[in-house]
Amino acid sequence: MEPPQFSNYPRQPKGEIDFSSIGRAWQVFMANPGPFIVGVLIIMAIGAVLYLLSMPFTIGMAIAQGSANTFAEALPLMLQRQVISMFIGIGVSVVSAPFVLGLSIMSLKAVRGEKAEISDLMSGWQQAGPAIVVVLLSQLAIQIGMNFCCIPGLLAGGLFLVALPILADKKCGPMEAISQSWSLMSKHLIMASLFFIVTGLVALIGFCACIVGALATLPMYYICQVIVYEDLATLDPAPSV
Repeated sequence: MEPPQFSNYPRQPKGEIDFSSIGRAWQVFMANPGPFIVGVLIIMAIGAVLYLLSMPFTIGMAIAQGSANTFAEALPLMLQRQVISMFIGIGVSVVSAPFVLGLSIMSLKAVRGEKAEISDLMSGWQQAGPAIVVVLLSQLAIQIGMNFCCIPGLLAGGLFLVALPILADKKCGPMEAISQSWSLMSKHLIMASLFFIVTGLVALIGFCACIVGALATLPMYYICQVIVYEDLATLDPAPSV
C-alpha cells in the first residue's frame, strides 16, 4: 500500500452520513487529482458526443412543438420531447458506466489511502456488464421518480447511493450491489436523499463554472459516495443476497 495521502488517514468509520464528507472528498481529490481529471474528461467527452449526435433530433422536436397552433397540439410533442431527453440522458450514463465504475474503483483506493492511478479507470471495464445494469436501473428509477413530484426520484437517488461503490469493492452481481445499497441506505433514507441532493448540486456548480469546475466537483461526487459506503458498511455490513 502507498503511504497515506492525507493527514487524517486512517479515519474511524462514523456509522452515519456526515456532510463533512464533502470536505474530505476535496482533500482526497487534491491528494492526487490527475487520474480523476482524466476520468472526468473521458466521461464528459462521451456525453458531449452523444448529445451532439442527438441534437438534430431534439432541435426538430423543439421546432415542431413551437409550430403547434394550440396547447392541445403542443402537449403531446412536449411530452415526447421530455421522454426522449430523459432517455438520451440515461443513454449517456449507460455508455459511460464502465468508466464511472472505474472512477468508483479509483475513489475507493484513494479513500483507503492508496494511490489512485489512470489504470484504475480502465479496470471498470472488467465489470462492464454489471456496471451498465446498475447505472441503467438507478437512472431509470431516478428519472422516472423525478417526474412524479421529484420526491420519489430523490428517494431513489438515496437508495442507490452506494450501489457503485459496493460493485467496485465486492465485484458482485448488479442485483446484489443494488440490494445491498438499498438495505444499507434504507436505514438512513432521509439523510441519504439529502446527501444525494447536496452532492449533485456540488457537481452541478462545477458545470456552471464554465464547465472547467466540473473537473474537480464531478470526481468529488463519486468520492463522496465511497466515503459514505466506508462510513456505513464497515460498521454495519449489508447482508449478502
